[in-house]
Amino acid sequence: MFVFYKKMFKVVLIVAFFASPLLLKADELKREAINELLDITLSEKMFSDMVNVGVQSVLEQHPQMAKQEASIRKFFTKYMSDKYFREGTFEIYSDVFTIGEIKDLLSFYRTKTGQKSLEKVPEVTLRGMKLGREIFMQNMLELQKTLSDGMSDANVVGN
Repeated sequence: MFVFYKKMFKVVLIVAFFASPLLLKADELKREAINELLDITLSEKMFSDMVNVGVQSVLEQHPQMAKQEASIRKFFTKYMSDKYFREGTFEIYSDVFTIGEIKDLLSFYRTKTGQKSLEKVPEVTLRGMKLGREIFMQNMLELQKTLSDGMSDANVVGN
């Protein structure tokens, strides 16, 4: 039995040895594709738009901070940059998408519609945030009641 495992181990090592360059090449190709995708999607304009959306969102939620707009903008400009987003975004894309899916995304973003979607993401994001905030505010009383009921139920169970 030991001889069988010894032979199997040798086969596995041989296969791993010859397959490893192929795996490295696949990883290399995926890295190149993701970097190209990030070059397309993480544009300077996108970061500028993210800064504007972030500042606008803070000021809409806290109008009293209007006098600090320049400081808020400086903060967002500092942290909403390629420097902070590229490596983390690379890891996310690498975990979530296969090389084939990344190539599909590249094909899409090279189209007119793909470019428009990149241009409109900040507007869609801001409008989605506003919608979420409106829905939350319209239903806040229900949340408060649910939380209050939950506290009452917890007190009854705890006694």
